[in-house]
Amino acid sequence: MKQLQRALFVSNVVPWPLTAGDKIRAYHLVRAVAEVTDLTLVCFAYDDAERCDLDALAPLVRESFLVPRATCRYWKEARLPKARRILSALRGYLHPRRPVLFESWESKEAEQLVQQLARRRFDVAFAEWLGGMPLLGRLEDARRFVNLNDVQYRRLKYQLTRIRPDRRTPLEALEYLKLRRLERRLAQQPYEFLVCSELDRQAIGGGPRVWVVPNGVESLEALPATTGGGNECLLLFIGEMSYPPNIDAVTFFARHVFPTIRRANPSARFFVVGRNPVDAVRTLDDGSAITVTGGVPSVQPYLEKASVVVVPIRYGGGTRLKILEAMGHGRAVVSTSVGAEGIDARPEEHLLIADGPESFAQACLRLTRDPRLRARLTAAAHRLVSTRYEWGSIERSVQQIILGEHTRPLGAKEDRGDEAMGVPAKTLRDSG
Repeated sequence: MKQLQRALFVSNVVPWPLTAGDKIRAYHLVRAVAEVTDLTLVCFAYDDAERCDLDALAPLVRESFLVPRATCRYWKEARLPKARRILSALRGYLHPRRPVLFESWESKEAEQLVQQLARRRFDVAFAEWLGGMPLLGRLEDARRFVNLNDVQYRRLKYQLTRIRPDRRTPLEALEYLKLRRLERRLAQQPYEFLVCSELDRQAIGGGPRVWVVPNGVESLEALPATTGGGNECLLLFIGEMSYPPNIDAVTFFARHVFPTIRRANPSARFFVVGRNPVDAVRTLDDGSAITVTGGVPSVQPYLEKASVVVVPIRYGGGTRLKILEAMGHGRAVVSTSVGAEGIDARPEEHLLIADGPESFAQACLRLTRDPRLRARLTAAAHRLVSTRYEWGSIERSVQQIILGEHTRPLGAKEDRGDEAMGVPAKTLRDSG
């Protein structure tokens, strides 16, 4: 492969240790880019303690910089008196075009750092999340990529449909409209985008500047042995438990699905494994049937014991790392339709799909009662993941994209930049 001279990668997380989906995806993107470039890495961090985590990536990068999250507008305003904090939030929400997302991540320190770094010549520049896109505005001579873990307006739409009408606010509806207007036209901007699935690609307009780069798993060995057998019913959910779609998922399952399972199988247990559980999740732990572990050193022991991995996600986008991990470990999966979006898995062949509380409960019971079905699904799912979703092959695709060696999507129209929107290029930087 041709060696590029320089690349800049700006991330909203320090991509180490690999304890959450956003860190995992960011790490593999960094690793892919670093193998074919001389890479400068800029990361937002909660505190200086994350410097040690960043140092772990030193073998991959030429240089690295930390930007404290405390320098961002959102974190600064969180320390204001309540009245001023509310007024500031209202100003952000009431902006006619610019989503609050961009205002939240505004950081003069980050802007100054990237501006200083931009004096050097970069061939490629990455923003790991949509809120970082304005930071690439001055790097006009580089190919600029923005990674989208999710399509925000789709996630907010799903979320709003789950909120009681009397609890919705006009501000949330306005934010949804602003995000939808922006994201549907992203493909017309002078950037390239990495999305997790074809659904997400179409949601932002498709075209030759939008690349599908799914999430993945590390290289897989042979299909692991299944430890759960007979009528054993140990159900497992894995995820970051401060993430709103995950909070909604486990509370929905615990309150509306799991009671039906327990009535049919009183020995059934439900484990919620993931760091930073909020109060609404912690209170689900009843000391017997439902266990909330919080962060754990490794999810491997829980995957080995689980009979079924449940993914009762009701809103959100991207590619579900939790499903890929379960399939890679040879565990049967029951998911909602939304939960399985973005994965080329077929119901009854690779997993079971159920959307209502009763159907979800019956799907879980069906798998725990039928070892042959469980074995058939897990074998097919493991083949799917090993052939389509291993990080090694995904990283090679990323390298081909940035080196110009990857075939562009067929049938995509030529990009015409911001002027196709009737909006000057400067608009993105000024008003999102």
